[in-house]
Amino acid sequence: MDAGLSGDDSGLNTVWDEIVVQVRGEESTYWDTYLLTMTTFIAGVVDDLKRYELEAVWLLTPEGESWDCEDEGDRDLNPVCDEEVVNYILYYHLLSKATDHENQRIRAYLDRGYELD
Repeated sequence: MDAGLSGDDSGLNTVWDEIVVQVRGEESTYWDTYLLTMTTFIAGVVDDLKRYELEAVWLLTPEGESWDCEDEGDRDLNPVCDEEVVNYILYYHLLSKATDHENQRIRAYLDRGYELD
């Protein structure tokens, strides 16, 4: 995907660049659109997982970790939730990577103090 919401003169070339500057700086007025797009892409991948893959990833979520600590007799037999897996991937992996990612375009953008529309 090509960048563009931050403007042609921003120096940001990719949507990932735009996501990174928003995570590391200030969210644009389009942040909800970015979140929806990321969530939609992730949900598509999650939908294609085999059941055992989905369950394995779900066990890594905060909800899965809590479930794993419950007494076996008290556990829900089918607690796996696709939405929890999507949110886990989005927040614990994708957006957490954005906090550490840097390149020359991002540094220049943040140093100039641009504000995203």
